[in-house]
Amino acid sequence: MDFIRINGNIFSSHTLREVNFMSDLLAKLGVYRLTDLIA
Repeated sequence: MDFIRINGNIFSSHTLREVNFMSDLLAKLGVYRLTDLIA
């Protein structure tokens, strides 16, 4: 497994993928909430 160093902390690419997935999910939820408010 490859590791990436960020701000002195070491993250595995697997962890980064999970973080990206979660932020993606939150962003989509936020967009849905915004469209609900506008509609």
